[in-house]
Amino acid sequence: AYLMQNVMPMIRSARPKARILEARAITLTAPPSLEGLRVFQSAVLLDEGLLRGQVQYTDGRFMFTMSTLNRGPLYGDEARQIKDIYEQLMYGLYRCRFPQ
Repeated sequence: AYLMQNVMPMIRSARPKARILEARAITLTAPPSLEGLRVFQSAVLLDEGLLRGQVQYTDGRFMFTMSTLNRGPLYGDEARQIKDIYEQLMYGLYRCRFPQ
């Protein structure tokens, strides 16, 4: 809901043709410090050749968001690109420490 109500209108104000390729909740399984953490991840195609990945976590009081853009041309199939951008995000997320 947050993605559709808050994030996408902001993205579409700059990139009207933006569309969500994928959005889903997952439970992290690694590293041990984040095991069991529920996050929401999404991939948005901004333009031809520009993909934005995002992961969100909330502790009930605050929302933590991390996003990244691919900087090169799109390659391969869509599923592979989404997987790659999520891997980039998880690399950063795994280094985060959230309030308990």
